[in-house]
Amino acid sequence: GTENVVRLENVSYRLLTKSVKFCQGDTVYLTGMLFGTSKKLADDEKAAGNYNGKKLPNTFEVLNVVHVVPGSPASIAGISVGDTLVSVDNYKFEDKNYTLQELDKKLTEIFQSGKSAAVVIRAANGEKHLNITPEKACSFNVRLIDDDDVNMIVDTKSAYPYKNVKVTRGMLQFAQDDNELAIVVSHWIAHSLLVQQ
Repeated sequence: GTENVVRLENVSYRLLTKSVKFCQGDTVYLTGMLFGTSKKLADDEKAAGNYNGKKLPNTFEVLNVVHVVPGSPASIAGISVGDTLVSVDNYKFEDKNYTLQELDKKLTEIFQSGKSAAVVIRAANGEKHLNITPEKACSFNVRLIDDDDVNMIVDTKSAYPYKNVKVTRGMLQFAQDDNELAIVVSHWIAHSLLVQQ
């Protein structure tokens, strides 16, 4: 569930940003935001309001913030859960049907310089214009997989820029607190780094 994803993201973000000196320059820049997608009616459809079964409404995906890591650049900038991503450095994300993988790739490209970026967010009370300076981190993509086994899988040959670390739901249930989870995740990250040397 969402609670497990949030727990894993909070633990892994802290590990990856604090372990940069051990990653031999194999790094990316992170903001601490997790996104989900939802459908939105296009403005012209809202105005028309006449798709009474005769045609499908014109919808597109919107990118909603579903989690912000405490203390991360996104948190410091003032981004909140429920905000919608409009643009980053004038690159518009609205009106485009991005998958979450495509979004992650595009944001990685934009923030890869490590410089501050102008971010426009649509919140419940209107648009917010913010600046986010990303944080350097080891380039591991730590993700939850739906499996009851107590296990982790590390794929060091996954696509640039990330190496995939897959943590099972069973492992999250086995780790009694976040410190135990951090020990297990950091062990596998260290193991994969040593294998590459």
